[in-house]
Amino acid sequence: MSSLVSGLAFLFLATLIGFKISKNLSERKKFFKSLIDFNSDLIMEIEFQRAELSYILLRSYQSEDFNQVLKQKLNLNKGITNEMLFPTYIKQTECFELKEYFYKMGMQDPYTSIELLKRYDDIFKKLYNEVLEEDRVKGSLYKKMGLIIGIIAFIIVI
Repeated sequence: MSSLVSGLAFLFLATLIGFKISKNLSERKKFFKSLIDFNSDLIMEIEFQRAELSYILLRSYQSEDFNQVLKQKLNLNKGITNEMLFPTYIKQTECFELKEYFYKMGMQDPYTSIELLKRYDDIFKKLYNEVLEEDRVKGSLYKKMGLIIGIIAFIIVI
């Protein structure tokens, strides 16, 4: 009886780990999609409406983690915090690009800002396409591998 319970626990745990890893890929995908949408909105605001940066940072996007990053930038502008933290699923090289992007935001004249934001738009679209490809290839693979490993552990324990 205890081996059956242990086997079920291993099956559940391995499946849960597979879904957690797959969820991180989905969260990265939503984060970068929100980043691209925000960057496009920012370009539009600078080119046409000229709203204040603090107004733009209050907008809400698909990724809750990205919304938290926008709040951090708002607090950074107000002097409440002096550093921005990114979600753990963002790679180190991506963090560098993001920090540079957010620290440079609002520091130039409108024309320079637009050129800078268009350059970052290309960078973020490239990152988003990489994340899409990774999610397409590995997303369901992680779920299936978690289930398979759980079934193997279940069979071994029983």
